[in-house]
Amino acid sequence: AEDALADLFTCYPNNTHEAQVLMKVLALNDLYSTQIPLRARDRPNVFDIAKCLPALNLDQAFRDGSLEIVNVISTTQVPGKKIINRFSFATKYASWHRQDRYPMWDRNVQNYLTCLRKLHRTDWDRFSRGFKLSSNDWGYPEFHALMIRFRAYYGIEAVSVKSLDKFLWLRGNPSSREADS
Repeated sequence: AEDALADLFTCYPNNTHEAQVLMKVLALNDLYSTQIPLRARDRPNVFDIAKCLPALNLDQAFRDGSLEIVNVISTTQVPGKKIINRFSFATKYASWHRQDRYPMWDRNVQNYLTCLRKLHRTDWDRFSRGFKLSSNDWGYPEFHALMIRFRAYYGIEAVSVKSLDKFLWLRGNPSSREADS
């Protein structure tokens, strides 16, 4: 899956052609289980998302390393359909364009950070600076800052963002924790 996505995002690095964006959205959605429906009348589906993304000037935002663009991707709405925040998808889509800049967020990352907070509360309090995992009062810039502080606190700045993503995903995956038991 990783090699296939790497090839796809390398072949189609830009986000101006709807067909190319659709291929990236479909592959990422399926391989990373971002839960965007293939077809749905009442909520945004992969075709709706692929149609919206080219209008967001993503290429310049990714070149600039904009953190706010992740919030823009996640909250872009489709007229006449339910309002849905696609935060996990947005972090993954941005990450595949700039793996050096955009850490990913999903349920596994939240699981890992929740366990870390529970088991090592003093450490969590030192680097989290009040970041609330259970709150919806934060966006991507706040999550990104948390990951920067996490890396600094544990002295792992040399670890790539992509390697940290893999570690957090694996360690936060309930099935991999059960395998460790």
